[in-house]
Amino acid sequence: MGHAFAVDNLDNDGRIMRRNFFKELCKRDREVNEDGRPNVFTIEQIWRKSTNNFTLDDVISHVRGYSMEEEPQLEFVGRIDENRIRLTDRGRNINCED
Repeated sequence: MGHAFAVDNLDNDGRIMRRNFFKELCKRDREVNEDGRPNVFTIEQIWRKSTNNFTLDDVISHVRGYSMEEEPQLEFVGRIDENRIRLTDRGRNINCED
């Protein structure tokens, strides 16, 4: 399922993936915050709803990059190979609409 990145479309594909991924992550974060549930999700959960036109491996690679930014917009919970993430406050402020 999904396609690998085309070399000539890498920047555009990355922007599309990021926008769609964070849109779904923000939606889920809002929903669980309203219910008082933990706001931890697997990358695969978000991928299935938002960016499954890209390969899961590509999405995981990009998400790991987002977590290594100087001021990360999301963070891993538990072991990194479990691919469980949550938004940081900075990630909410930048990516989530009120």
